[in-house]
Amino acid sequence: MKKLTVFLVTLFAGFVLSSCQSGEEENNVRSAKLHVSVSPFELEMNDFSSVGQKGVTATDAGVKYIALAVFDSEGNKKASKTQASTEENFGEFDVELDFGTYTFVAVGAKLEGINIESTAKVSFNGALNDTFSGTKSVTVGSSSAQNVTMDLSRYISYFSVSNTNILPSSVKKIQIVVAKGGTACDPATGLAVGTNYTYSKNVLSTAAGTSYPFYLFLTEADETVDVIVNGLDDGDNVLYTQTLKDVPLKQNRKTIATGPLFSKNTTGSFTFSADWDTPSNYAW
Repeated sequence: MKKLTVFLVTLFAGFVLSSCQSGEEENNVRSAKLHVSVSPFELEMNDFSSVGQKGVTATDAGVKYIALAVFDSEGNKKASKTQASTEENFGEFDVELDFGTYTFVAVGAKLEGINIESTAKVSFNGALNDTFSGTKSVTVGSSSAQNVTMDLSRYISYFSVSNTNILPSSVKKIQIVVAKGGTACDPATGLAVGTNYTYSKNVLSTAAGTSYPFYLFLTEADETVDVIVNGLDDGDNVLYTQTLKDVPLKQNRKTIATGPLFSKNTTGSFTFSADWDTPSNYAW
């Protein structure tokens, strides 16, 4: 897959031998200390806008939390830590590992609540937000210093429904269901772990122009999905249902659907614009 958005994350592995008894040979040492550095950050933007590629810092990208986890060849978690941007030496980690082969998993996000469960699954507490992830295989086998580079990509997708119609007063909550979407992902590919993503939002205004945005992970990097929009009452009973068919969604794409919801005389069309890609139009 093309790397659309990349954090250039340098992990400096400074190996320090454990203390040994006098006369012990170096090849008997079976562990090493690693200093893991994930700063400075640089974000390369390719498909985020029509202005082309540019570099920004992690702060400019809005990343406020970084999680790092290390798993051995059997999938056991050997190290794990999460840092906030307010901490001193943000992006600096120290771990000590026995010799062997490991998978490093790193995730950067705007909100806290990153749960690196395994090399194949990352979940999040609360609503999803702008997220970057990546994995790297690292072998610890000598006292020689190493430089390890990881690429963290934005695999998450952003979708928003902007209603141009005045909602019926009986609608108290908007529910949006994406069958091919999920709230957890594989950090290496960003593909969804689990499906039937459901977004719910209380209606604060029935006025035209109100938007309902959310982030989600997709089951494929580039897919066409049916999006179901429900209007619920106070008891979560479905009063209105509208299906947006064949909606094009893509990783690292911000798609905004604009059109009328729950209108008896719908003559307009929903237009899908992608801020990180080429705009497209859709009508039913």
